[in-house]
This record gives sequence, C-alpha cells and structure tokens, in this order.
Amino acid sequence: MIVATVVLVAVFYIRIAPPAVLDTYFHLAVGRQVWETKQIPTRDDFIYSDVDKNYTSNVWLSGLIFYGFVKTFGIGGMLVLK
Repeated sequence: MIVATVVLVAVFYIRIAPPAVLDTYFHLAVGRQVWETKQIPTRDDFIYSDVDKNYTSNVWLSGLIFYGFVKTFGIGGMLVLK
C-alpha cells in the first residue's frame, strides 16, 4: 500500500511539474559544449557582448550531467534526474 501511494504521488508530481526554467537550457548548451570539445569552456559563446578574458564556466559540471541525461534518456531524462 505504501509503495503504491509513493508511485501514485510520483506520477502525479511528474505530470503537474512546472516547466523547466530558462536556465536549464543554458546548462544544456554548456553541457553540450563540454561534451563536444572535451574541455571546460574558457569563453562564453552564448552572450552578445565583449569576450571576457578571465572567464571560466562555473556551471560546466551541472551542464554536463544535464546533457548526459538528456542525451541518454531524451528530454524526459530531466524528469528522471529530478
């Protein structure tokens, strides 16, 4: 009975979960960049301004984790991670 209740609550929560915040897509983009280049970004390619000479991405690991889950499980992988 307890297991069934937990499963029902989890399914209900996943169905009504709020949409992803916009930051999630930035993390996915940084994760894709790390995945493809195999290095931590030292340039922010996602802004339209001057290049910061002292920039090192501080979200690369979370982005890589997000991207790995999405690459493996599809966009539903974010729900698995959540």
